[in-house]
Amino acid sequence: MVFDNAHNQVLSESPDQKDIIKLWLSLVGIAIVPLGAFFLHPSLGTALGVMTPIPLAYGMRRRNITEGLGAIALVTMATAFLQGPGAGLLFAVETFPLCLAIYWAIGAEGPPHFSVLAGVGFVAGVGLVAMFIYSSTTDLTLGEVYRQTLEKMGFFMETVSTGNDIPAENVQQLQWVIDVWKRLFAGIWLSTLTLLLAFYRVLTRGLLVQTGFMEEEEPSFFARWYLPFPFVGVFAVLAAMVVLSSGTVQNVALNGLIPLGTLYGIQGMVVLGHIFSRLGIPHIFRMFMLMFVAIAYPMVLIITVALIGLFDTWIDFRNRFPFPEEGE
Repeated sequence: MVFDNAHNQVLSESPDQKDIIKLWLSLVGIAIVPLGAFFLHPSLGTALGVMTPIPLAYGMRRRNITEGLGAIALVTMATAFLQGPGAGLLFAVETFPLCLAIYWAIGAEGPPHFSVLAGVGFVAGVGLVAMFIYSSTTDLTLGEVYRQTLEKMGFFMETVSTGNDIPAENVQQLQWVIDVWKRLFAGIWLSTLTLLLAFYRVLTRGLLVQTGFMEEEEPSFFARWYLPFPFVGVFAVLAAMVVLSSGTVQNVALNGLIPLGTLYGIQGMVVLGHIFSRLGIPHIFRMFMLMFVAIAYPMVLIITVALIGLFDTWIDFRNRFPFPEEGE
C-alpha cells in the first residue's frame, strides 16, 4: 500500500464501486444505530448519538468530502423521517460542520491545539449562521433566539424534575443548577465541543491507522499538545474580569474562561499521563484513582488538572522530567 505523506491518503488499491457502496452502507448503518436505540430508550439513544460523527468522518477521510457529505445527508433524512423535520435539521446543522472539522483536523499540520480551535471556530460559526437565518425568518434578533433556546432547554430540565418524585430541597438545588447553566451555556457548549473535537480527531485517525489508510503519528497528537505563552495572558485577563466585575461582564468572562480552562485541562491530563507513566503506575490503578477523585471531589479534580496544564507553560514537566534512556 502506497501513501501520499503530504496528504495522508492512499494512492493505490482503489476499490471498485461495489466495495465503495458496501463501505458506506456499513458506516451509515453504524451512524443510524442511535436512532433505533432512541426508540428503545431515549437516554441510550442520546448517549450513543455522541459517537455518530465518528463513522461518518472516518468515511469522509478515507474516501472524499463529497461522498461523506452524501452519507451525512442520508442519515439526516433518516433522522427527519424517524424523529421529525426539526430533529433532522438540528442533526444536519450539528453534524455537517463537525465532520468537516474532524476531516480537516486529522490532516492538519502544526500545533494540535490550533487544529482543534480552528474546528471549534468553524462549527460555532456555522451555528451562528444558522441562528442568523432562523432569526431572519422569524423576525427575532440573535439575542432573542439565544434566549429562546435557553428558555426551551431550561423548561425541558424543569419538566424532567417535576415529572419525578424529587424532594423540595433537591428541586431548589436543581433550579440553581438550571440558572447557572443558563448563564454559562455558551462556555459549557464551547468547552464540550473542544473536548469532543479533540477526541473525535484522535479516535477517527486511530481507526484510519488500524485499517491501514494512514500512518502512525510520532509523536502522538496529545504528546504534542503545548499551549503557547500568550494563552496565559488571556487566562489572566479573563480571571481578573471574573474576580473584579459582575453582571454581564462577569458572565462573558466566565463563558470565555471555561473553554480556555478546558484547553489547559487537556494539557494537564497529558502531563499527568506522562508523570504516571514515568513513575510506572499501572493503568488500572490510574483509572480507579481518577474515578475516585472525580466522584468524591469533581471540582477539585477539574481545577487541579487545569492548573497543572497552566503551570506546565513555565515548568514544562515533560521536558524537565523525561523518560529515562534505555539502560539507565
